[in-house]
Amino acid sequence: MEGKCVSRFVRISPAKARRVANLVKDKDVITAIAMLEQIPNSAANPIRKAIKSAVSNIISQAGEIKVKEEDIILISIKVDTGSFKFMKRLRPRAMGRADVIKHRTSHISVIVAEKEEKEA
Repeated sequence: MEGKCVSRFVRISPAKARRVANLVKDKDVITAIAMLEQIPNSAANPIRKAIKSAVSNIISQAGEIKVKEEDIILISIKVDTGSFKFMKRLRPRAMGRADVIKHRTSHISVIVAEKEEKEA
């Protein structure tokens, strides 16, 4: 069983968010959330919220089957570029010119699943 969460149009640069996402990739959920609470980066909070949302999705989908948070691992975490067509600003420059500031946004996709128990 899988749980999924997609946070769209998060106001953080995709490059900054990917740096944080690569730290927690392929870890279990408890470790990933603990790491993200200690990282002093602005991208850590939206990624932590997306992971918690995916975990709550898998728990609510389980229904009568009891799924513990300790038994859930991160399958994939992906940060894509959002659109920045709405977030353009002008910066005044010399001789009456202006440069465009593009406030970039991100789409954060998280997929979590239960650990597979190997029977010996």
